Parts: sequence; C-alpha cells; structure tokens
Amino acid sequence: MSRKTRSPAWWVLFVLLLGMLGLLILESRDGASNPAHEITDIVIVLAFFGAMLAWIHFNLAAIAENELDQTETGEFHIEVYPPSDSAAQPELPPDDSDPRFFQERKN
Repeated sequence: MSRKTRSPAWWVLFVLLLGMLGLLILESRDGASNPAHEITDIVIVLAFFGAMLAWIHFNLAAIAENELDQTETGEFHIEVYPPSDSAAQPELPPDDSDPRFFQERKN
C-alpha cells in the first residue's frame, strides 16, 4: 500500500531568505541615522527568524513524514569485524596478580 507523502514547502523558505536579504540591502542604502539603522537591521532579522519558526511549525508534519519514509525504505546493516592479529595490541599495566608487580627495584 502506497501512501501519498506531503513534502515541505521549501520554496517559501527560499522566498523568505531572499526577501530578508533584499530588505537588508535596501535598508543599507537608506541614509538613516546609525541607531535607527541598527534597530531596523535587528527588526528585519527577528522578523525573518519568526517567519522561519512559523514555516517550521506549519511544515513539521511534512518534514517528519518525509523522514519516516526515508528510514522505512532504507536498509541498515551493521557488521562487526574482529580485531586482526597484525594489529598492535597495547600493553596493559601489570595488575596485582602479576608477581613482577611486587618485585623490588634494584638501584
């Protein structure tokens, strides 16, 4: 049984990005004073992030459905390889059961 999946409206996100960049370029050409210029930039960026959050909210079901479809159709195969004999094994420090551990050093 095949189900029709809804894809996220990516074009809306790209239009928002182009709109924000256009507004920032137009605003930078304006002869506004420095504090007004900075406040306008901040408002444009915050409005873009708000629009982005709204886009995520409205497209969350489509994004989750898309991810679910990708994981259902994909095959996962995990293969464990034993260590090879040629690999250098690190030498472990001696433990309490090793008789050399309690030998005194000769100076």
